[in-house]
Amino acid sequence: MVAVALAAAGCHRSTGSGSAPDAAVVAAIDAKAHPPTSSGTCKITNAGWITAINGDRGNFSGEVHVANGQATGHESYEDRGPLEPQQIDSTSLLAAICPSAPGPQMAMIYGHATVDGAGDFVFLITVTDGGNGGKNDSYGIIVSNGYISGQQPLQGGNVNIR
Repeated sequence: MVAVALAAAGCHRSTGSGSAPDAAVVAAIDAKAHPPTSSGTCKITNAGWITAINGDRGNFSGEVHVANGQATGHESYEDRGPLEPQQIDSTSLLAAICPSAPGPQMAMIYGHATVDGAGDFVFLITVTDGGNGGKNDSYGIIVSNGYISGQQPLQGGNVNIR
């Protein structure tokens, strides 16, 4: 049902390719209706930049704390264009999933955001912490307005999951 609603609304991959809604966008929209429960206890900090799937530079920053099943904090992402310039700022967090296994750490952050200061959109951010210095870290964001950065290696910056 969500996929049908997205198709009717014209939500497609941010690159403009394809004619069906991207599964990741469907998942982000579904999170609005059925958000996961926060799990684990961790602190997620991230700041840096990526080259998004559309070729634009994407700057990001944020800090999220997860404890007692609650996620608190703030996330921000800016696609600097020229293809899809937009500023995404979290307004509330729905949940964050902390890693539970040793090795490279991955966390997922779900929340509500504005795009260019307006609206109420759902986002999903996935970050990986591949060790010290950010060399093996990655960042990706999916927004219910159809924007998808793709999961990208950091071009600069760092992700820490502790």
